[in-house]
Amino acid sequence: MIEQFISFRDYKSAWTLCPEDDLFIDTEQYGCHEDEFEKWLKSQRLFIKRFAENCSLQLSDMVLPEKKWGFFTERFEREMHTHYLVNLYPDGFFEAVNDSGEVACFLPEPSSKYEFRISYYRDNGPTYHECYNSRFEALSHMAHYKFKPEDGALDRLVHTDKWNRGLQVAMWLYEGINPHVGLQRDRHIPEIQHLFSVDLQLND
Repeated sequence: MIEQFISFRDYKSAWTLCPEDDLFIDTEQYGCHEDEFEKWLKSQRLFIKRFAENCSLQLSDMVLPEKKWGFFTERFEREMHTHYLVNLYPDGFFEAVNDSGEVACFLPEPSSKYEFRISYYRDNGPTYHECYNSRFEALSHMAHYKFKPEDGALDRLVHTDKWNRGLQVAMWLYEGINPHVGLQRDRHIPEIQHLFSVDLQLND
């Protein structure tokens, strides 16, 4: 089968809906741009060895087999993505926070089904968690939602009345009862009276 050679310009037109945009617009968060791709491509030994005649050309005029464009662009994105995660997140396990104040904790998964867990928290308590077998996949998820590492992020949420109210509601739900029912059942407890004083007044 004869390989079809096409220019980068034509490759973009064939594989994107908006050829006038940067090909890497979906991964620009990781530093992927066409100008960086051109510099990266011209430094690759495989590219230099097999397609040296392109090294003097601008990216848009370079001509490669169509499958090679796919190979090089995917490899470039993967390397840039990995480099971004390595620079953004520390080794081991850590806490992170996003612009909305949500906290994510990257943790070992206690079950045997997965290796890693990300547990999410807001100021009114834990919200949910997700499990992963790949550190790369887990950190990619955190990066997608703009979580940045921050020591002590979780400590700043806990031990407030709002946090403790959220935990108590979660405990009632875990028991399988409606929080309103749980509040009436436990209204004699001093801690419940303190945390839910406004709710109790409204219900009286």
